[in-house]
Order: sequence, then structure tokens, then C-alpha cells
Amino acid sequence: MFTIPHDGLADVAPWFLPERPGPLIFAHARRFGQGRVVVDRWPEPRLLLADAGGGNYALRGDPQVLIEPAATGIDLAETAGFIDAPPSFETALRLLDPGLGRWDRVIAVLPESAG
Repeated sequence: MFTIPHDGLADVAPWFLPERPGPLIFAHARRFGQGRVVVDRWPEPRLLLADAGGGNYALRGDPQVLIEPAATGIDLAETAGFIDAPPSFETALRLLDPGLGRWDRVIAVLPESAG
């Protein structure tokens, strides 16, 4: 596991584009310096975990890498809280924790004309 220094976060920003309404875990780390971002290897990461603190996480990359924590160095055993991840991560996360729950968030977006 490698922690990306704050000045290196621009290199992995495309993993979180486009920004969308909802949890902005990576944005907290990049814009405000709050939290940390770790990858399984550097350079050419396959898996990225952003941690904004307070039990708020975001996962991006290849979900299959999660199944091999010894090979990646990213172990989610101590991770508890909310994880923002694409739907492709659900199977891997459920293998790690069969008690995994889903929280479908309701997010309202104002139309451009309201601004």
C-alpha cells in the first residue's frame, strides 16, 4: 500500500471524474488536505482507496484486486463505514463482508435555471 502525497493527487484525479452530486471523498483529500489516498502499487495503480476520515471511503479501480489483499497491501478488514464505489465493486465487497449493506442515497440536483 502506498499513500499518495497531497501534491501527487492530481495524477489520480481522473479516477473520480466526472464529479457528481453525492459523497466527494476524494475531493476532500485533494482540495482540503483532509484524509488520505492509498493505492495498491505505484506507479500504475490498480486500486485506489480514498479515506476522508469519519468512516467515509471511496474505492475506484479493479474490484478483483480487493480479493487479494496480501498482493495489494490494501486490507479493508479495519474499514468500517460508508464506501462510495461503482456497482462493479459489490461482489468483491460482499466476499469480504457478507453482511455488507446498501444505502441508496437520494440526491437532489437543482436545475441550472434555479441558480
